[in-house]
Amino acid sequence: MPTLTLRSKVQALHYVSEIRGQISDGHWENLNVRDHWQPWCDCEVRVGSPQGRDFFVKYDRYGLTSKSLLHVVGNRMIRRAQIMIAFGPELVEPLMRLFDEFEDDCPYVGIRYETKRGFKLAGAYWDGQRATARAACESLQADPEDVAREILLVEYSMVDLKRDLREVSAAMKARV
Repeated sequence: MPTLTLRSKVQALHYVSEIRGQISDGHWENLNVRDHWQPWCDCEVRVGSPQGRDFFVKYDRYGLTSKSLLHVVGNRMIRRAQIMIAFGPELVEPLMRLFDEFEDDCPYVGIRYETKRGFKLAGAYWDGQRATARAACESLQADPEDVAREILLVEYSMVDLKRDLREVSAAMKARV
Protein backbone atom coordinates (compact mmCIF):
# COMPACT_ATOMS: atom_id res chain seq x y z
CA MET A 1 0.00 0.00 0.00
CA PRO A 2 1.30 3.49 -0.81
CA THR A 3 2.51 5.21 2.35
CA LEU A 4 3.01 8.78 3.49
CA THR A 5 5.24 8.98 6.56
CA LEU A 6 4.97 12.02 8.83
CA ARG A 7 6.92 13.14 11.91
CA SER A 8 4.15 13.24 14.54
CA LYS A 9 0.73 11.95 15.47
CA VAL A 10 -0.64 15.48 15.33
CA GLN A 11 0.60 15.86 11.74
CA ALA A 12 -0.97 12.51 10.84
CA LEU A 13 -4.24 13.70 12.43
CA HIS A 14 -4.16 16.90 10.36
CA TYR A 15 -3.56 14.91 7.19
CA VAL A 16 -6.24 12.29 7.79
CA SER A 17 -8.92 14.53 9.28
CA GLU A 18 -8.55 17.65 7.14
CA ILE A 19 -5.91 17.77 4.41
CA ARG A 20 -7.07 14.64 2.62
CA GLY A 21 -10.61 16.00 2.36
CA GLN A 22 -9.46 19.44 1.27
CA ILE A 23 -7.43 17.86 -1.54
CA SER A 24 -10.32 15.73 -2.79
CA ASP A 25 -13.49 17.73 -2.12
CA GLY A 26 -12.50 21.07 -0.69
CA HIS A 27 -9.92 23.74 -1.29
CA TRP A 28 -8.24 21.95 -4.23
CA GLU A 29 -11.19 20.04 -5.70
CA ASN A 30 -11.19 22.11 -8.90
CA LEU A 31 -7.46 21.93 -9.49
CA ASN A 32 -6.77 21.55 -13.19
CA VAL A 33 -4.75 18.33 -12.76
CA ARG A 34 -6.83 15.25 -13.53
CA ASP A 35 -7.16 12.81 -10.62
CA HIS A 36 -4.49 14.64 -8.60
CA TRP A 37 -6.31 13.67 -5.41
CA GLN A 38 -6.43 9.88 -5.82
CA PRO A 39 -3.00 8.84 -4.53
CA TRP A 40 -3.29 11.27 -1.62
CA CYS A 41 -6.64 9.84 -0.58
CA ASP A 42 -5.63 6.20 -1.11
CA CYS A 43 -2.35 6.26 0.82
CA GLU A 44 -1.76 4.92 4.30
CA VAL A 45 -0.43 7.48 6.78
CA ARG A 46 2.25 6.49 9.29
CA VAL A 47 4.35 8.26 11.87
CA GLY A 48 8.06 7.64 11.66
CA SER A 49 11.23 8.31 9.76
CA PRO A 50 12.23 9.16 7.12
CA GLN A 51 9.36 11.49 6.32
CA GLY A 52 8.06 11.36 2.78
CA ARG A 53 6.03 9.28 0.34
CA ASP A 54 6.79 6.07 -1.49
CA PHE A 55 4.38 6.58 -4.40
CA PHE A 56 4.05 8.61 -7.59
CA VAL A 57 1.79 11.68 -7.68
CA LYS A 58 0.78 14.05 -10.46
CA TYR A 59 0.75 17.04 -8.15
CA ASP A 60 2.38 17.83 -4.80
CA ARG A 61 2.41 21.62 -4.51
CA TYR A 62 -0.61 22.15 -2.27
CA GLY A 63 -0.34 25.37 -0.28
CA LEU A 64 -1.17 23.88 3.10
CA THR A 65 -0.42 27.13 4.93
CA SER A 66 -2.36 29.39 2.56
CA LYS A 67 -4.32 32.15 4.24
CA SER A 68 -7.49 31.27 2.33
CA LEU A 69 -7.38 27.66 3.56
CA LEU A 70 -6.46 28.39 7.18
CA HIS A 71 -9.09 31.12 7.39
CA VAL A 72 -11.70 28.40 6.87
CA VAL A 73 -10.23 25.34 8.62
CA GLY A 74 -7.39 26.65 10.83
CA ASN A 75 -9.31 26.92 14.11
CA ARG A 76 -10.85 23.50 13.60
CA MET A 77 -7.41 21.99 12.99
CA ILE A 78 -6.00 23.69 16.08
CA ARG A 79 -8.88 22.39 18.17
CA ARG A 80 -8.33 18.81 16.94
CA ALA A 81 -4.64 19.07 17.80
CA GLN A 82 -5.46 20.36 21.28
CA ILE A 83 -7.83 17.45 21.88
CA MET A 84 -5.28 14.94 20.57
CA ILE A 85 -2.59 16.33 22.86
CA ALA A 86 -4.90 16.40 25.89
CA PHE A 87 -6.84 13.15 25.46
CA GLY A 88 -5.41 11.08 22.60
CA PRO A 89 -6.65 10.19 19.12
CA GLU A 90 -9.68 8.10 20.10
CA LEU A 91 -11.54 11.04 21.61
CA VAL A 92 -10.75 13.69 18.99
CA GLU A 93 -13.96 13.47 16.97
CA PRO A 94 -16.35 12.90 19.92
CA LEU A 95 -14.82 15.81 21.84
CA MET A 96 -14.89 18.08 18.78
CA ARG A 97 -18.63 18.09 19.42
CA LEU A 98 -18.01 20.15 22.55
CA PHE A 99 -17.50 23.11 20.24
CA ASP A 100 -20.12 24.35 17.85
CA GLU A 101 -19.25 25.09 14.26
CA PHE A 102 -20.32 28.73 14.48
CA GLU A 103 -18.54 29.94 17.60
CA ASP A 104 -15.45 27.77 17.79
CA ASP A 105 -14.60 28.60 21.40
CA CYS A 106 -18.16 28.32 22.71
CA PRO A 107 -18.92 24.94 24.31
CA TYR A 108 -22.49 23.93 23.56
CA VAL A 109 -22.79 20.94 25.86
CA GLY A 110 -25.69 20.74 28.27
CA ILE A 111 -27.62 23.96 28.65
CA ARG A 112 -24.91 26.15 27.05
CA TYR A 113 -25.98 25.81 23.46
CA GLU A 114 -27.12 29.29 22.64
CA THR A 115 -24.48 31.03 20.57
CA LYS A 116 -23.40 34.64 20.58
CA ARG A 117 -25.25 35.05 17.30
CA GLY A 118 -28.56 34.65 19.11
CA PHE A 119 -29.85 31.36 17.74
CA LYS A 120 -29.98 28.00 19.40
CA LEU A 121 -28.38 24.85 18.12
CA ALA A 122 -31.52 22.85 18.68
CA GLY A 123 -33.10 19.78 17.20
CA ALA A 124 -32.31 16.09 16.91
CA TYR A 125 -28.96 16.58 15.16
CA TRP A 126 -27.58 18.92 17.82
CA ASP A 127 -29.04 16.80 20.60
CA GLY A 128 -27.11 13.87 19.14
CA GLN A 129 -23.93 15.93 18.97
CA ARG A 130 -24.27 16.90 22.63
CA ALA A 131 -25.02 13.30 23.62
CA THR A 132 -21.87 12.10 21.82
CA ALA A 133 -19.77 14.76 23.57
CA ARG A 134 -21.30 13.96 26.97
CA ALA A 135 -20.61 10.24 26.49
CA ALA A 136 -16.96 11.00 25.69
CA CYS A 137 -16.72 13.16 28.80
CA GLU A 138 -18.32 10.42 30.90
CA SER A 139 -15.65 8.01 29.63
CA LEU A 140 -13.13 10.45 31.13
CA GLN A 141 -15.24 10.70 34.31
CA ALA A 142 -15.29 14.46 33.86
CA ASP A 143 -17.80 17.26 33.44
CA PRO A 144 -18.08 18.54 29.82
CA GLU A 145 -17.32 22.10 30.87
CA ASP A 146 -14.12 20.94 32.62
CA VAL A 147 -13.08 18.90 29.58
CA ALA A 148 -13.68 21.87 27.26
CA ARG A 149 -11.68 24.12 29.57
CA GLU A 150 -8.80 21.61 29.64
CA ILE A 151 -8.80 21.42 25.84
CA LEU A 152 -8.68 25.21 25.51
CA LEU A 153 -5.67 25.34 27.88
CA VAL A 154 -3.52 23.13 25.65
CA GLU A 155 -0.79 25.23 24.07
CA TYR A 156 -1.12 24.68 20.34
CA SER A 157 -1.51 27.81 18.25
CA MET A 158 -1.67 28.94 14.63
CA VAL A 159 2.14 29.18 14.75
CA ASP A 160 2.33 25.49 15.73
CA LEU A 161 -0.22 24.54 13.08
CA LYS A 162 1.69 26.34 10.33
CA ARG A 163 4.95 24.69 11.43
CA ASP A 164 3.30 21.27 11.31
CA LEU A 165 1.72 21.98 7.93
CA ARG A 166 5.05 23.11 6.46
CA GLU A 167 6.54 19.78 7.59
CA VAL A 168 3.58 17.85 6.14
CA SER A 169 4.01 19.72 2.87
CA ALA A 170 7.73 18.87 2.78
CA ALA A 171 6.93 15.20 3.44
CA MET A 172 4.35 15.23 0.64
CA LYS A 173 7.04 16.45 -1.76
CA ALA A 174 9.78 14.05 -0.61
CA ARG A 175 10.16 10.63 -2.26
CA VAL A 176 11.56 7.97 0.06
